[in-house]
Amino acid sequence: MAPHNHNNLPRVSALVIPYVMGCLLSALLCSQCIAAAPIQQPATDALEPVRVAMRTKNFKRARELLEPLANASQSHAEYLLGTLHRAGLGTDTDLKQARTWIGRAAEHGDADAAYALAAMLVDEEPGNTQIRQWLQRAADKGHALATRALKEGVQPLRFHPEKSLTDTVARQTAYWLAARQDDAELLKLLQDESLLKSTDEFGRSALSHASQQGAARAVIWLLQSGAAVDQPDSYGMTPLMLATSGGHDAVITALLDAGANANRQDRNNNTALMYAAAYDHAQSGELLLNRAANIQLMNAQSWSALDWAVHASCTGLVNSLKARGLTTARKASVVTDAISIPLQHAATNDLYRGWPDLLIAASRSSPEMLTEVVKAKGVSAVSGPNGETPVLVAVTSGSVTVLEKLLDSGASAAASKNWSESPLSWAVRHNQSNMVQLLLNRGVDPNASGASEAAPLLDAVRHNSESMVSMLLRARASTDARDDFGRTPAMLATSQNQPRLLTLLMTAGANADAVDKQGRNSLWYAAATGADDCLRLLLNTRPDVNKRDKDGVSPLLKAASTGHDNTVALLLAAGASMNDSAAMTTALMLAAANGHENVVKQLLAAGSKVDAQNKFGDTALMFAVRHGQMQTARALLAAGASTELRNADRVSALDIAEKLQHKDLLSVLAKQG
Repeated sequence: MAPHNHNNLPRVSALVIPYVMGCLLSALLCSQCIAAAPIQQPATDALEPVRVAMRTKNFKRARELLEPLANASQSHAEYLLGTLHRAGLGTDTDLKQARTWIGRAAEHGDADAAYALAAMLVDEEPGNTQIRQWLQRAADKGHALATRALKEGVQPLRFHPEKSLTDTVARQTAYWLAARQDDAELLKLLQDESLLKSTDEFGRSALSHASQQGAARAVIWLLQSGAAVDQPDSYGMTPLMLATSGGHDAVITALLDAGANANRQDRNNNTALMYAAAYDHAQSGELLLNRAANIQLMNAQSWSALDWAVHASCTGLVNSLKARGLTTARKASVVTDAISIPLQHAATNDLYRGWPDLLIAASRSSPEMLTEVVKAKGVSAVSGPNGETPVLVAVTSGSVTVLEKLLDSGASAAASKNWSESPLSWAVRHNQSNMVQLLLNRGVDPNASGASEAAPLLDAVRHNSESMVSMLLRARASTDARDDFGRTPAMLATSQNQPRLLTLLMTAGANADAVDKQGRNSLWYAAATGADDCLRLLLNTRPDVNKRDKDGVSPLLKAASTGHDNTVALLLAAGASMNDSAAMTTALMLAAANGHENVVKQLLAAGSKVDAQNKFGDTALMFAVRHGQMQTARALLAAGASTELRNADRVSALDIAEKLQHKDLLSVLAKQG
């Protein structure tokens, strides 16, 4: 999808427009504003009737009330009237009038107007030098968004996804959406290695999403960025298979050029060529044939690409495959024992070849069919060609009644040795609560999982499912289950800031002091993610608040480096050491390096030594200067930080600023010196 353009806004993506309009409406509906400084208003608060009109969306009445106040130079009334004209609320859209009134309000000292004026100047003339001046005037009055725009170097009232989307799930969702919509620009803005490797609940990466939608630009960019070309999803489908099923030839070519394996097979042993045949994409099939696709491969039902082409009436591919010497392998109907209800073993659609009748019955929603099959053949240990069990088939097919009858008949709910999924784990992962409860009620091991699966409790926590977690804990699921990184359910709940889940787990006996493979406990994860509600719960257990991970990073060091103000305050109150580090790198140094001014001030107020040096001789001021952090450098200088100290390389903060050409910092340091 091509990026949108709206009122000369930067061409980032369709996410921009609702963001900007949302900011505008928020300003209109809250005439108290986002500025921290008080608005100059008459003691009787003449704007209250205006607020009432806006809350009820009577914008025409709001305009009528604002006009005499604005004409009397009431600054915030001028701003609100200009905003109404700009948005076309209660009047026709009039950008000239909007510019006039907002400009007057800004001149009269209204912080919101100064910020809005900067935004309008960006629309009119992006390089206008007055933009920064108006932002500074708004910031000087405590305007939070203006302060942030100056600090981060972004334009006002603009959506900057690479800065605004800080939540992991939100960034992943935006990244996958950008891939599907062929928005390479947004992919570039959001890019980091973790997003490139991340997968959704179906195991699909951004490359899979882009390939499925035929998003050629996104596919090429993702491949150039190092995306794994053959990474399969949970069903074994590779990006090439997804592209082929949609007939996206440009994407198919790009994937093959990047080394995609044309002969990879999914969990049912289907290849990309079979997908081309099944979905009647003859041209896509020819592309694969020209890249050495193996025409002799068979899937789990012993179908070849030719069988699929015949089935889909894909004439061009049928002729091409026959010309290469391939013949159809499909057999006549499979004859079953005398069962009163017919099962689907049809010559024209032999999708169930190799499946015992019990599995076919388990896949249907008809308990009557299952009863007939069980009566005729019983529930002996049968499985499909790939190890599928009747109970797993019933669970994945979604029929609680069929599952109940299977279990009543004595069918085993254990995971198959030849299949990577267990019935219970599958039901938990897909939020099938009725299935989960039924399986647990029948005595299924709450810790049972397939060879490639996490423990059910881990999946339930990962999906924030309180009901699933409760069910599994009541069935005595182990709270010490571990994922591949050694993380426990409590660690996952904490990292997602889910205090209710954490409470359930701790009540069930979860060990809050358990550590993962990196030596990190739940408290460390709370500090890393700013999960303050969970942190309070964990602090009540009186843990070692200074416990470091294998890299020597304590919870306070991590919280300080990520800028979680409240988290830092909680840890300090609990007795966390500000200088606890193997390399003598202090929390103050990390906060300064990452530009977290409030944390720096907190730590200084708590007694952190402003000129402490790590094992390399670096001070917090050197960290701030090296990373170009003006605000934290100012805070340190105000606390008496020395500009003359030198590190092990005999380099001072002033030397660092000069070498890195941080001119503003160089000026400030020189004056201090």
